[in-house]
Amino acid sequence: MGGHLFVVHGDLTAIACDAVLIPTDAGFKITSSWESLDLRRPAEGWGSDKVMKVRANAKEPQIWLGRIGKVSDANDFEEFAPVLRRFIERAVEDLESITEAERIYPWPKLRLAVNVIGSGYGGARLRKGDLVRGLVRVLQELADEHDTDIILVTFGEKQYAAVQRARREFVDPKALAQTWRFTDGRLATYAQHLAQLAIDDRLVLFIGAGVSAGAGLHTWKNLL
Repeated sequence: MGGHLFVVHGDLTAIACDAVLIPTDAGFKITSSWESLDLRRPAEGWGSDKVMKVRANAKEPQIWLGRIGKVSDANDFEEFAPVLRRFIERAVEDLESITEAERIYPWPKLRLAVNVIGSGYGGARLRKGDLVRGLVRVLQELADEHDTDIILVTFGEKQYAAVQRARREFVDPKALAQTWRFTDGRLATYAQHLAQLAIDDRLVLFIGAGVSAGAGLHTWKNLL
């Protein structure tokens, strides 16, 4: 399969991934949401680029800053799309140059994580519907283009529900064969069956602790 867009309701700073995009502005203002990352203002300026790698420790996600902040609260998604595209492009290029031993875990595909950029103080608080629909569309296109898994992390139940609705609108049920490019055609039928069970509240998942840890919950060790 090609790259996939995952939607997670959780904490961006606790996602198991290869690289994460943290939104900021022209002055490198970092909100309190990212205090756990202990980010400091870079010594150099932005230059001509709108993304900047600020941390690349072994066995930890790379941290990239994105110049997201915009004046006004009514910017549409196209104001933010170039930063997303540049982050995916640069992060994939950079990560492809490191060895498997340097990665957190050798997942089959690179994993890049972003939040719903612009929805807080970023400049699109009055255009959240346009923002969410644009995010889902462009991130899925980028996942396909770069054969990379992308995790869109939402904060709060309303935001999570809005993103899931946007994804349902984007993924036309009549075009599943193109959306889920399984080598075995029967798998698309099975996937549709599981999806319908989930819609009907008849699906129960049995999963390991690693999945919940990726969403920001405690591992068994920490919980105990």
